[in-house]
Amino acid sequence: MRSTASLAISLIMALVVVGCDLTPYVIHEDKLGRQIRLNRWTGELSVLEGDTLIKLGRSVTYSGPLSREWPAISLGQLGDVSATLRTSWHDGRLRYSFSLSPESKKLKDATAQVYGLGKSFTVLLTDAFGIAVAQGEVALTSMSRVVDDKGSPTGLNHNGEVPCSYGDYLLIAGWNVLWRL
Repeated sequence: MRSTASLAISLIMALVVVGCDLTPYVIHEDKLGRQIRLNRWTGELSVLEGDTLIKLGRSVTYSGPLSREWPAISLGQLGDVSATLRTSWHDGRLRYSFSLSPESKKLKDATAQVYGLGKSFTVLLTDAFGIAVAQGEVALTSMSRVVDDKGSPTGLNHNGEVPCSYGDYLLIAGWNVLWRL
């Protein structure tokens, strides 16, 4: 019995002397200023929002809507077009409104070519490290033309939704858009 206790004490002392990090948590700050806590031993992620620690994953149950308006992205290659994105989360679904304005000559030409078949955009939502969390595929033919009060076209818009857990939605820190025109 005494040798077991001596062995345990020796092992603990060896770990302390070697400097092993016995803490399971690593804390990072994402682009939105939230504290993200990773348990290195279990892989569990948590987000600190205000005074609340929210555990991410399947155990999280939340049914209230969360809305965000993301910074516009300039798409100069498409003729000085600006892309905007609004998202909301509710009941396991990420809903989004993706817009392009103004409707440039390049977009009009792509739409006119056999009604834009095969032409599409990918709305890519990423975490703080730029890794894809969710994405929405938007066919050019599914976009609605937006007009002003006089009926003149001002841009294109698409509303869609994709499956997304609450935990994944909280991880989203940025977005980008890819296209095939």
